Amino acid sequence: MMRGKREKALLSAACLAVALLFAACEGELAPSVTGGAASAASAVSAAQQSAPAGESPGGSPFPEGGVQQEDGVSFRLEPYTLQQDGCDFSLTYPQLEGDAYAGVNELLRERGLQLAELLLTEREKEQSAVQSAAAASGAGESGAPASSLPEPKPLTLSGSSRCGFASRLFVSATYTADVSEDGGDPTREWVSFNYDIISGEEVTCADLFSDLDGLAAALRTCAEEGDTVEQALAYLTEDRLRAGLPGVAIAFEDGAVLFGYPVPHAAGDVCVLSLPQETASVYRSDSTLWDEILKPQQQ
Repeated sequence: MMRGKREKALLSAACLAVALLFAACEGELAPSVTGGAASAASAVSAAQQSAPAGESPGGSPFPEGGVQQEDGVSFRLEPYTLQQDGCDFSLTYPQLEGDAYAGVNELLRERGLQLAELLLTEREKEQSAVQSAAAASGAGESGAPASSLPEPKPLTLSGSSRCGFASRLFVSATYTADVSEDGGDPTREWVSFNYDIISGEEVTCADLFSDLDGLAAALRTCAEEGDTVEQALAYLTEDRLRAGLPGVAIAFEDGAVLFGYPVPHAAGDVCVLSLPQETASVYRSDSTLWDEILKPQQQ
């Protein structure tokens, strides 16, 4: 029950349109991948038990092998943990170094904690419903102790993040999370965040790509020639890849553009296809951000 509610809650307006297009082809709604921002709710803030900030190895702006920008910005991965009321959450979110990026950092934090926020909100709603049902049945009037109410099922969230591109003009980050309830089979979420620091606006696939037919064909070739699992390859036909554009979640790192497509749970919940930037840029829009994104290859 928690899985279905979470997937429904995570769908932003853009991704809902994508999911409905997938559903029209498949006959069922695939697991969600969202690119929409969510504010960090008081439920998360009040329950937060963060460990000390973890510094990136060597102070590198790209500790996991990302492309070094000439005007690159250093960052750290901030850990977040919560062990409370049956919840066991452990994840990270990127934070850029420097006072000038306070606003961007708040958005990076919000995006990183949005899944935890949604899970805690759903848990609170379910517990309230259980208590209301018990009161309605007369349990409260009979003097039954609160401990007789069913305990919430253990809920685990294990997540990580990566800032694959960070410069003075543009930042691109991804968040991966596995969520399981009562020790069951986990579901995977893959969320991205791309931000134009100068304009102060979030950037989407629709902003950066215009030749969507060509891009869909390139993504299908990528899926066929890569190590895509069989179930995902069968699901992600060229028509379905095209239907997912331009609302699919994207990210930039290591000279590549990542596209995170929702797929059935049996295929892993999300399939991330990676195109080299020089290939993806063939289908680009006229956004001036491409000058920044492609800068390392032009030098």
